[in-house]
Amino acid sequence: MNLIKYTKYYFIISLLILVPGVLSLARYGVNFAIDFTGGTVIEHELPAVLSADAIKEGVQKVFDANSEFVGNADISGNKLTVVSNKLWSQDSVDKYNDELKTHFGEVKLVSSETIGP
Repeated sequence: MNLIKYTKYYFIISLLILVPGVLSLARYGVNFAIDFTGGTVIEHELPAVLSADAIKEGVQKVFDANSEFVGNADISGNKLTVVSNKLWSQDSVDKYNDELKTHFGEVKLVSSETIGP
């Protein structure tokens, strides 16, 4: 079996994989996760009667009203998880929790973590 005669094809296949990867890396860069950049993760349990759209709308209002609250909200059932690349102080977390209570009523803070770089 003579594998050396297919070297040209192996080289072309490698280039077809590597070139788009290098171009994508050059154009978009590396998007580091919260593990490397630091930030805050906050989890809340909301009343079960709320729909996902109502939760999204309420969270967007809270984010729009306060420029200090920056993050991405993920809704799974009645669980709300906010991940922010910004480090939130405990006062900011408490203020955010109070804002959620004004929009949704009874809100339970499940966890709040600040992760350093």
